[in-house]
Amino acid sequence: MEIKFPEIEMMLEALKRVEEQNRILLERQNVNAWLTDELVAERFGVSKQTVYRWIKAEKNKMPFCQYGEVRRYYPQEVDEWFKGFSEKNILKVMSQRKAA
Repeated sequence: MEIKFPEIEMMLEALKRVEEQNRILLERQNVNAWLTDELVAERFGVSKQTVYRWIKAEKNKMPFCQYGEVRRYYPQEVDEWFKGFSEKNILKVMSQRKAA
């Protein structure tokens, strides 16, 4: 019997998208480009509202720079943040399911 964890599968898919986008960025040699809110949302397969929640979180905020009303994200920083964020959430989901 195969047990499925949709949350974990979704996070793994997002990580695959990030790896693919990193590959494309490296090919274009555009690794110093800053990302917008929209590009971060697209990168991780989430809504812009989710990105806003991540940057306003009390703990483990997503890294960003803000200039007046404009927010920008450095790709390598948000990728590292997301990797740690995903691993913590995967462990949290698994521990909650074991306790249930």
